[in-house]
Amino acid sequence: MGCSIVNAKPKQPGWKAVEDETRQHFQAILRMNTSDPPGTEAPVVDYLISVLQKEGIDVQTFALDPNRPNLVARLKGTGKKRPLLIRAHTDMVNLDSTLCRTRPSPLRVKMAACTAEGLWMIRTIQLRT
Repeated sequence: MGCSIVNAKPKQPGWKAVEDETRQHFQAILRMNTSDPPGTEAPVVDYLISVLQKEGIDVQTFALDPNRPNLVARLKGTGKKRPLLIRAHTDMVNLDSTLCRTRPSPLRVKMAACTAEGLWMIRTIQLRT
């Protein structure tokens, strides 16, 4: 009895839903005041913990200062490929408010990009392989 193997493509996620959920989380985090100083990243970490745990992802936090915790979440792989580290910081970089023409306003989505007038923060994500 012969058997043929069909090269089936992996099932793709609903990219529109992924985009919408990503934008929702991005905007929620940007709206949090994590100004440094004094450095109050705990609200972002708490938010991310709830999102990750809801997805069944184990998380750990480490903190010298309870207002400035670090979050570690791990998805175990099979070991067939090199690990991927995603690193980010969650504090806002302060800017002299006298240099801003307007106060921060609610985020607007324009052509799949999030913008905010007078945005006083920088969020970075670094991917490491």
